[in-house]
Amino acid sequence: MSKREQGFTLLEILIALAIVSVALAAVMRTTGMLTTNNGILRERALALLSAQNRLIEVQLAPPVLTLNRDRVACPQGALNLVCESRYGDARSGAREVTVEVYLDQRPTPRLATLAGIVDVR
Repeated sequence: MSKREQGFTLLEILIALAIVSVALAAVMRTTGMLTTNNGILRERALALLSAQNRLIEVQLAPPVLTLNRDRVACPQGALNLVCESRYGDARSGAREVTVEVYLDQRPTPRLATLAGIVDVR
């Protein structure tokens, strides 16, 4: 066996390293995207809980009939959220309530929206 037939050449090793580095870069990008998406989904799930809580609060203590909109803090753990409620007339004795949830420091984008009808009798 001659010396030339043993092992890999420098060029072959460099090509293999380039292929492995491209694959690792793709894996790192995917991992970063999954982490970001997980954080966004967590924020949206907590925002939906806040919207449900706010709608229940409005059902338990209906707002004054002259009120068209209000904005209250509705934090979930370390996440500072703001619930904005809009009130409209659905029919006599009831009001349509729409709750929109935003991050406290970022008024857009809206994280969750929930609508319902509340009895005001």
